[in-house]
Amino acid sequence: ITPEGILTVERGDDDRGQSPQIIHPRCALRIGPKIVGCNGDNITITLLSDVDWIHGERARAAGDNPIYDPQIAKTQLKDVGLQSCENLVYKSNADLIISSSRGHSGEPGGLASWRLPLTESDPPEPVSLLSSKAVIQGVAGLAINNNRLFAVSLPNTLSIYDVDEDGNFETLSSTPIPDATALDSVLIEGDYAILSDAGGQQLFVMQASDPANVSLTASIKTLGVPRAMAALGDGIIAVAEGGAGIQLIDVSAPDKPVLSATYDTPGSATHLSAYQGYLGVADWDTVRLYDASQRGVLRLLDAANLQGMLQIHTFVEEDELERFGMTEVGSTRRQMHAANWVDLSENGFIVSEMDAVIMGRLRAGGRAPRINLHTLREKYVTLPHSFDAVVSNGGRKSLAVSWDTTNGISSPHESLIVAPGESWVARASINEITDQKAPTKATLLSNDPEFGEFHVQLMQQTATFDIGNSAADFSLGLINECTSGACTQTPRCVSNSDYSAKGMPVLLVFFASWSPFSGLELSDLFHQLRSQYAENKLTIMAVSWQESEESVFDFVTEHGIDELVLMDNGVNAENCGDPNPQTLYDTYFSSVGDPNNDFFFLLKI
Repeated sequence: ITPEGILTVERGDDDRGQSPQIIHPRCALRIGPKIVGCNGDNITITLLSDVDWIHGERARAAGDNPIYDPQIAKTQLKDVGLQSCENLVYKSNADLIISSSRGHSGEPGGLASWRLPLTESDPPEPVSLLSSKAVIQGVAGLAINNNRLFAVSLPNTLSIYDVDEDGNFETLSSTPIPDATALDSVLIEGDYAILSDAGGQQLFVMQASDPANVSLTASIKTLGVPRAMAALGDGIIAVAEGGAGIQLIDVSAPDKPVLSATYDTPGSATHLSAYQGYLGVADWDTVRLYDASQRGVLRLLDAANLQGMLQIHTFVEEDELERFGMTEVGSTRRQMHAANWVDLSENGFIVSEMDAVIMGRLRAGGRAPRINLHTLREKYVTLPHSFDAVVSNGGRKSLAVSWDTTNGISSPHESLIVAPGESWVARASINEITDQKAPTKATLLSNDPEFGEFHVQLMQQTATFDIGNSAADFSLGLINECTSGACTQTPRCVSNSDYSAKGMPVLLVFFASWSPFSGLELSDLFHQLRSQYAENKLTIMAVSWQESEESVFDFVTEHGIDELVLMDNGVNAENCGDPNPQTLYDTYFSSVGDPNNDFFFLLKI
């Protein structure tokens, strides 16, 4: 996996000097000389010539044109009455794209078709709207087969449209699947449409050759939360299942789908793409590449943190130190975060993550070890302090890792050997150094020939309370409460005392309804927790911070969340007589939390 260029929202401090461009890209397609992006609330067009090419034949020398300011044409979805871009497909026989939108904050989702600009002018021209179709519940996954568009409408409907060369939508059928709770994606395999149901953790196989007679053929439960799917050939499909990794499902007998194999990944598998015997997987903080040429078998070829490989640095100002886990002004190497889309093609690959789109090529001959560090920062209150860092080997040879112990860092093991494709925990301790400042980073050394060292940022906290102290009191508005699968959204107030008598731990999970990544994480997390802990063993509270009830209602319904949902917006707390003037979010993040990395707090009350 060789990354070569990047589009990013952040400003770098290297010689290229980047300026803000795109926010929260959901997916991106490379179509001829253009990159078409689905970015939160807009559709963008960028020319390949405007990408910041850092490696490869297109790379600019450091110091050349130091202010990197690409021209990006944006078209706002709200201008056509839609909200929250979710997915894109390309209808090549008409040179147009189709976008899906989930909707947000009471605004509708739906479909829109767009004509790509005919010229390659610089600055680029924006896409132009051809047709749009509002779907009140919102639309998630798309698949196109000639003129037929297959779309999953929330929460449980498969719709089939005919799309002509002018982008007009003709509804051929809409088929609800009663047992589905939160459909996410659709894949066409011969005469069948395969649907992933993130809410019910299952796949549905639908006979869809005749739009007027769509019917359920079979279903199969999944181990995790199924998201994207890809056809590997010979009746085998790959399914990205979040923290459960990748599942291979044999659908060669559509009425009897069976689990063929399961492959764990160190991150959270959110999207995948197959091309000519290869499978690319977006795994949250890395991208993984597999040889999928043998039926029902995956063989890891490479796994890499693409941002780390590009060696893009962000200059951190004083008011941003806590966000980046730093103690003094300076630069830090950016790492991949929330990779959520990957597309393999004859052009190489394109990947989107939290705030960047990265593209490059697959290069033959990689046989070295590849270090991937999955723990990027560690906070502590007092010294000495011990912590664990998760490291994985994405390469083809054994990886040797050890801590640099020259600056207040010690470790119980001199070195670790991590086999190809495996993960390991490297333990270290931060110690006091007489007459010296506490260390600001811990360095992990390795035999990776390209990246011999990675750093864990260390940050000392001055906490108002620490782990092990009594939990902060709170009283907040509860807007989602479920019993035996039936949920009510009648607001009422809850407080610590409502749960302290039950004698069980409480897990607070903070989320933002506007973030597409919150939905992915929460569905996956809650499914895994409930498979291990019944409701009488663990109370889970999903906490929305500074948002409207309407936005949170939409989010809860869309993602099929059946845990307690609290509103943490100050006004709600005041109405509930909360004695704490801070929001619950501020209370925890101002002391032990890391607002860039930690969203979960386990309370024993």
